[in-house]
This record gives sequence, structure tokens and C-alpha cells, in this order.
Amino acid sequence: MWLWGTFCFTYDFAFKIFKILAALYLFYIAFILLRTNLSLKEITITQKEKFTLISQGFFTAVSNPKAWIFMLSLLPPFLKSYSDLFLLTLIILMIEFIVLSLYAAGGSFLRKILNEHIKKLNKFSALCVAILGLSLLFEL
Repeated sequence: MWLWGTFCFTYDFAFKIFKILAALYLFYIAFILLRTNLSLKEITITQKEKFTLISQGFFTAVSNPKAWIFMLSLLPPFLKSYSDLFLLTLIILMIEFIVLSLYAAGGSFLRKILNEHIKKLNKFSALCVAILGLSLLFEL
């Protein structure tokens, strides 16, 4: 990998050609993004699948050691008596449930907004990629 860096450092012309090719590739990606017709499809979830998703989310949240370490390091100083491990565990589970429920509700709300404005978001993404390509070209 260091050989490519040394090559580009030694031969400035090769690096400029590489940047031009990268900018052209970004313009191609922007063009593809503009031509793509995106749509979000609705998925219906049955009652059995809802329970499976809820239990999967619960076990994922409970088995995450980073969340437990984070909660155990930050939460006890805010409690007057944190010697009761059962109470601390219940508080952590309640906080996780509330936060993940808000996260899921926000995702549902965002899905509705994205479904209405997906074409605008796609055009904005293409514009951002094209601006990145232009910035590469004008940096020469």
C-alpha cells in the first residue's frame, strides 16, 4: 500500500490523473442516482412476527455489554442508594425499553416522511455526490 503513496508522491501527474478518474466516477454515480426511480415498499407484519421482532430486540438490547457498562458507570451516581442490584437492573431495563421504543417510533415516523419525499432526497444525494466530484476537479 505504501508503494502507491510513494508512486503518487514521486509522480504528481499520476496522482492528478487518478483524481480526474475519481471525479468522473463520482459524476457517473451522481448520474445513476438521478436516473434511479426509488420507492419504499410497505411490509405487513403479522402478530407472530411482531412478537418475534419484539423478543429479538429485547434480547439484543439486554445482551449488549456496552450498554450495561455504560449504564452501570453513569447511572449509580444519580441514585441515592444504589446498593440494591435488582432496583438498578429494573431501572436500566426501563430506560432501555423507553429509549428503544422512542427509537422505533422515530423510525416509523421517518419512514412516512421518506416515503413522501424519497425523490427529493435522491436528487439531493446526487447533487452532493456531484459537488464532491467538482471539488475533486477544482482541487487540481
